[in-house]
Amino acid sequence: MTKADITSKALQQFKQHGIKSVSMNDIARGLGMSKKTLYTHFADKEDLLISCLDEALQDFEQDAQVIRSAAANPVESLLRIYHLVVNDLCGYCSAFMYDARRLYYANERNTLFKKLLDDMYILPLLREAREQQLLLPSVDIEMFCKIVYYMIEGFILDTNFGKQQDKDHVFNHIIMLPVRGILSEKYVEQYGALTW
Repeated sequence: MTKADITSKALQQFKQHGIKSVSMNDIARGLGMSKKTLYTHFADKEDLLISCLDEALQDFEQDAQVIRSAAANPVESLLRIYHLVVNDLCGYCSAFMYDARRLYYANERNTLFKKLLDDMYILPLLREAREQQLLLPSVDIEMFCKIVYYMIEGFILDTNFGKQQDKDHVFNHIIMLPVRGILSEKYVEQYGALTW
C-alpha cells in the first residue's frame, strides 16, 4: 500500500468521524495493516493528518485548474469550482471542522485553502467577469466572496447541513441563487439564463 493510498483512506475516516475521534489504531485497522507499519510511513497522527490535508489541497488545485481551462466563461468556471467545493465539503462531518479549528496545523491548512480558493480562483474569476461586464457594476466582489464563504462554513461545515440535504440542492441555494443575483443583462444576452 502506498503512502497516497494510506492518506486517501485515512482522510475518509477523518472526514466521517472527525479528527480527534479517529486514532492511529482505527486507521491501521481500517487499512488492514499493523500500527507499526503505519508508523513507518508517518511519525504520528499529526503528520498523517497534515499529509491528508496537503493531498486534498493538491487534488483541489488540479481539479480547479482543469475546470478553469475548460469553462466557456469566468462565471461558468466560478460555478464549477464552487460546485467542486460544495460537493467535497458536504462529505465532512461537523466534528472534523470543529477539531480542525482547534488544531493549529489543521486550522492553518483550512486558512491556506480559503486563501487559495479566493486569491487564485474566485476573486480572479469575479474580476474577469466584471471586466467582461458580466456582473452588475455595483457588486463588491470581495464582500461577495466573504458572504459566500460564510454561508459555506455556516451551513455546510458547522451544522452537518450538507450531509442532511442533497448536494445539488445545497449548491443551488448557497451558490447559484447568489450568483444569479450579481449577473448583468449582458451575461444573460451572451450566455442565456444561468442554469445548472
